[in-house]
Amino acid sequence: MPNKSYREESRREWVLNVPDGGELRNDDLKLGAMLRMADAVEKMAGPFARLVEENERLKTRLSDRLEYIRRLERQLAATRGVVSRMKRAAKATS
Repeated sequence: MPNKSYREESRREWVLNVPDGGELRNDDLKLGAMLRMADAVEKMAGPFARLVEENERLKTRLSDRLEYIRRLERQLAATRGVVSRMKRAAKATS
């Protein structure tokens, strides 16, 4: 007996042969409704997954930019220190 996946089997198009004049049972209607709801939930999950991925990408980009800004601030502070020392040295020699 081959193994079957519940997930794959649930995505198949299921059809019930109902004789002429027959009606679907209440359980058959419930199953059809549940399958339609499962399809709708799967469709809703796609955009959410993309939003989560974009959020993670933007968080990474933000942290990279903040680190870059901190590095530039340290460079600026170092440059200001060098300029101050040069001014003091020029004042002392004159």
